[in-house]
Amino acid sequence: MLNRLAITSFSLLLALSAYACGDDDSGDGGSTPDSGGGGGTPDAGGGGGTPDAAAGDTLDLTDSEGGQILFEYINLDSDLQAAFGLPAGATSVMRNMAYFVSSQTPELNALPVNLAPEDDGCANLYETKGWPLGPPNGVDGEPRTEVDVGNLVFTGKNTAGDDVENVVEKANAETHTAPYPFPLDSWGRTHDVYYEFIPPNADQFTAADSLYTIQMTGSADYPETTYENIAYMPGAVQFTTPGLEDDDIGLNTTDTVTVQWEPPVEPNQNVPDASKLVGGALLTAVVLGDTTGAPVMFCVVPAAQGSFDITGRVVQRFRDAVSASGGDADHAILLRNNIAHTLGWFNNGDGTTPYDPNDQRRVDILSVWCGAQVVNVGP
Repeated sequence: MLNRLAITSFSLLLALSAYACGDDDSGDGGSTPDSGGGGGTPDAGGGGGTPDAAAGDTLDLTDSEGGQILFEYINLDSDLQAAFGLPAGATSVMRNMAYFVSSQTPELNALPVNLAPEDDGCANLYETKGWPLGPPNGVDGEPRTEVDVGNLVFTGKNTAGDDVENVVEKANAETHTAPYPFPLDSWGRTHDVYYEFIPPNADQFTAADSLYTIQMTGSADYPETTYENIAYMPGAVQFTTPGLEDDDIGLNTTDTVTVQWEPPVEPNQNVPDASKLVGGALLTAVVLGDTTGAPVMFCVVPAAQGSFDITGRVVQRFRDAVSASGGDADHAILLRNNIAHTLGWFNNGDGTTPYDPNDQRRVDILSVWCGAQVVNVGP
């Protein structure tokens, strides 16, 4: 059982000079998984049982990467509804996408921080191959050892308030979600072992402003592990300018276009301790992705700001990057993402402790409530 929850903010990843989350407002720097013992892990000093292995220890972004879980409620425009082949009346998808690693080279990907003024608040993930995208497996001499953790099981509530249990199995050539080819995930990353599930009608599977428990059912390479209430789906966002069906929003290489949203009231109701949201707020990532769905320009602001200026220089960098890769530089997928970021331990311990103190690795859980639309991109 996860008995230490730490929800961090993208502001620490992208706006501050230090990589580490450091001491958040709660003082809880990490999270402790149940190693499959069935009863959870008592806190230190609790009178019997195994001490809390995370007591006095911290888990932050300077630790080696142990994997990533993306958990999204995506509202789609009609172009993307058609591209996904959604049934009539379906306007959203839930996306669960994950991979786990016991080693990689380098052990952690560079975070998109310390952006120069000429970057206009945006990192080019095509160029940096940095976090959260990461280098594809086996490309540029940067391999990683991916781990089978069994199935992923998400439990919580859907929008109707019903209990749900969403099972995400390993992707393979037969079960992989179209239209992306195996072994390429929907962010364009190659894998040996990964997880992906993209069903329509996200409201049947998840709800805004809700907590979810994630279980790894275990395999020969990874113990059964439960992270209780580790994923927080942020509150719903109202997209104002542009609307989700606005294709021609004026993006070009010379002008500045302001995109806007109406953020939910913070703090949200279902976070156990609102102070664990650093600064009391979530962040919004404004993303220009290519038409395959892979993020290219990654721009982050406080969600409460409610707007972001996409400059002509950012559009030029997008066009240059996509053109160089042979993609469609005249169109982009614009996303406005409200994001909560949670850290959990990669469970590589000896059963007494959930992690190897000589190989402490983090699992990044990124919970996202977003809108996605195809927009025109002019020269």
